[in-house]
Amino acid sequence: GRKKEEEEKEEEEEATKKEETKEGSLLRREILEDEIKLLEKALRRTQKVYSIWFHRKWTVEKLFELCEAQGDVAVAKEVLEVEMQLCNRLLEADERNFHCWNHRTYTMGLMQAFLARNKGRSDKAAPEEEAQKASAAQAETVPAEPAPADADSPPPPPTRPRCSTERQSSSPAMAWLCLRSRTPVIRVLARV
Repeated sequence: GRKKEEEEKEEEEEATKKEETKEGSLLRREILEDEIKLLEKALRRTQKVYSIWFHRKWTVEKLFELCEAQGDVAVAKEVLEVEMQLCNRLLEADERNFHCWNHRTYTMGLMQAFLARNKGRSDKAAPEEEAQKASAAQAETVPAEPAPADADSPPPPPTRPRCSTERQSSSPAMAWLCLRSRTPVIRVLARV
């Protein structure tokens, strides 16, 4: 009888600890989500302050890790997609914002690691298929054979696949693949 009571008491204590841990995780997650919102407001005012970007990087990393540790893969993926959307909006406003480019590169690194860890999972099949479709769509933009040219006309300039802003915003997988191939960056490099 006594041993059974001790086992029940231990089970109760374990259940209480798990509940406290779960409540603590939910509270941390809520705080981190509020912090993300606050940092987005700060970025609306000024996008070129190192401390905002460093704190946002830390906050995104902690929120992403917490969601993944809780097994909430969909929310972890959403955290990264929201970051990519934010970067895309900010880069549309100023494509020379190197703070945003650095954050976008960091976010894409997290996405690549996330995809590698979740490669075999059934719920991750869709983004991988999207990535493959996006690669195929990109490859289709390059003509297989050049059109026959007149002897008098100069050859057409070579074309290379680019990620259009429309495809990038409509497909997160495309955004993951198109790190720095956005057209505005090409224009910036052409100015230099």
